[in-house]
Amino acid sequence: MKKLFALILIVAGVIVASMAYRRSESVVGVADSAGAKVANTWDGSLRQPDHVWYYVASGALILIGGVLFTRRS
Repeated sequence: MKKLFALILIVAGVIVASMAYRRSESVVGVADSAGAKVANTWDGSLRQPDHVWYYVASGALILIGGVLFTRRS
């Protein structure tokens, strides 16, 4: 049962990563990246486009799923 949950987390992570890639390549993602770049240059603050957070979430899901999958009962 634990292995099944781990596989579900890994698959969910891959799905979120594909969503992040599609967003980063879309018009909205490119505009978000350009807007963040301009805003960062303007006031020096560190802003990230939304698709970066999708990549972080997908990495966390894949990492947690991988750890759960490799742990012994």
